[in-house]
Amino acid sequence: MIEGKTKSGYEFKYDERILNDYNLLKAIGRFDRAETKIEQVVALTDMLDYMLGDNKESLMEHIAAMNDGFHPVDKIQEELLEIVSMSKDLKNS
Repeated sequence: MIEGKTKSGYEFKYDERILNDYNLLKAIGRFDRAETKIEQVVALTDMLDYMLGDNKESLMEHIAAMNDGFHPVDKIQEELLEIVSMSKDLKNS
């Protein structure tokens, strides 16, 4: 299990096997190749669902608490990309 905390204070955990799973890599690839904001949001949603599963709601609550009850896509994206980028370091510690 990989656990950590983002700069904004969101505490996350997920099964480390997810980092080596084809479905996550496929979603990341779709995100990277997205040509429109809608395509990015769809890929981001897939990444969230796959990485955080049931814990996704705690991220949404965290985002809403920092943004007057709203869920700005750019803030969700920042958090998720931070989680992904931190994962390698956390896995090796």
